Amino acid sequence: MSMSSRNPKLALFAHFAAVAKSLAHAHRLELLEQLAQGERNVEVLADRTGLSIANASQHLQQMRRAGLVASGREGKFVYYRLVDDSILDLLSALRRIAERNVAEVERVIRSYFKIAIAWSRSAARNSCSDHVQERLRFSTCDQKTSLPWGICPVP
Repeated sequence: MSMSSRNPKLALFAHFAAVAKSLAHAHRLELLEQLAQGERNVEVLADRTGLSIANASQHLQQMRRAGLVASGREGKFVYYRLVDDSILDLLSALRRIAERNVAEVERVIRSYFKIAIAWSRSAARNSCSDHVQERLRFSTCDQKTSLPWGICPVP
C-alpha cells in the first residue's frame, strides 16, 4: 500500500517538503535570485554565482524536479527560467520570515545597505527590474552597475 493511499495528507506534505528541501541551500536561493531577472543559461548562472557549471547544473536540476524552474535547450546550451511569478512570491515570503525571525539577516542587510548608500540610488534603481524590486525589495543588477554581491538597493 502506498503512502498516498494510506494517508493522502501525509503524501501531500511529503510533496511540500520536497519543494522546501529544494530551497534549503544558499546556492539555490542565489540561482533563483539570478533567474528572477530572466532566463539564463547554466554557464551564465554558474559564472554569476561563482559555482562550477556541474554544481550549478545539479542545483538547477533539483529545483526543476521540485517545480520551481523550467528548462529548455537551445543548441548546446540549457536555459532555465522561473516557472511563474509565484516563485517570486515564495522568495518574498521566505525573506519576510527570515527578516522577522533571524537577527543575523537584519544585521547583514543593515551593514550591506550602509555600503549601498555611497552609490547613486538612481543608477542602481534604473539597472534593476521594477517588477522584481517591488516583489523582493532587493535583486540582482546588471554586473556593470551592481553593488557588491550583486544586490540593488531599493529606496
